[in-house]
Amino acid sequence: IKRALRLRLSKTISSAGLALLESDPVPPEEIWCLQQVRWTIDTALGGGNYRARLLIQQGNVSEPLEQEDDPTPGQVYSYEDDVWLYESEQLVLQLDQAAASAVAQMWARGYRVPSRVGVS
Repeated sequence: IKRALRLRLSKTISSAGLALLESDPVPPEEIWCLQQVRWTIDTALGGGNYRARLLIQQGNVSEPLEQEDDPTPGQVYSYEDDVWLYESEQLVLQLDQAAASAVAQMWARGYRVPSRVGVS
């Protein structure tokens, strides 16, 4: 019943400021379990007081998973705990004070199951 899931996301930041790199929402009748999430940026964030946050988001509500203050360009950051996403939720990398033309990338692997099976 488990089906492999791999996300590969990339975004070039169009303008300086707050930037989001978002997965697609989990489709109806599915649950995703992400067993590893990795992300990187190629350019330093600017403007002081900058950080990157990994979040679960549904509409305007978000749940923080991890925060990295002053992330180092080119370094790959990894989140190793299971992340359960339910219908319409998204995995989001939020970059405060992102530099214009920076490239953010995020990768995740895990599996998807039908929601009618449930989670044990």
